[in-house]
Amino acid sequence: QALLSATPTIHPDPDKPKIKIVGELPNPLNPPPGCAFHKRCPYATQRCSSEEPALRLVDSRQVACHYAEQFVEGAA
Repeated sequence: QALLSATPTIHPDPDKPKIKIVGELPNPLNPPPGCAFHKRCPYATQRCSSEEPALRLVDSRQVACHYAEQFVEGAA
């Protein structure tokens, strides 16, 4: 969601807030276990911190998130 909110558009909506990512950046030389974004994702669970999500196709998009289907359904 934060990545999508940062996408430039021809006619930006001034009322649409930009989502800012907060939290600790992972060390690329010693990445944490689990999902690379779990320390900065507001939706992360214990599963995210221990199990790396597989890259898979969801709604014609490649995603690596344990809960991607929930976000696709919520956006529809």
